[in-house]
Amino acid sequence: MGTWTLSYLKYVDELLRSVRLPQANERELQEAIAELLDDTQITYKREVRLCDEDRIDFMLRAIAMEVVTDVDDPGEDHEIGVEVKLDGTLPQLIRQLDRYAQHDSVQGLLVVVARSRHLAIPKKLNGKPVKVTFLGAGAL
Repeated sequence: MGTWTLSYLKYVDELLRSVRLPQANERELQEAIAELLDDTQITYKREVRLCDEDRIDFMLRAIAMEVVTDVDDPGEDHEIGVEVKLDGTLPQLIRQLDRYAQHDSVQGLLVVVARSRHLAIPKKLNGKPVKVTFLGAGAL
């Protein structure tokens, strides 16, 4: 895994924080994120089943050269997982993200949260980078 993952996670984090997103419920927030991804022409899949037990909210695909230039293979496709979480406990969320990080198809994780209790997520799980996008005061 190259440094592209951190750059891409940062890019998507900044994109999500650049707009006001609803946080009344996860479904509305997911819809707003999907609209933003469509508007910015980021290729994604929703509700991706990683295995029988694990289904992540979004998988975002990036051709490395579209976003970053510091990769070993500029023609290689890369994917990060995005999980939207408004409720639940921190330990539950960490366990869920750790399961996701065990899948080879997930090369990094972005977690979209609106509660400060979810900010203490480790920066790496299963050796893969994790970035938290905190909606906080900027959300509707």
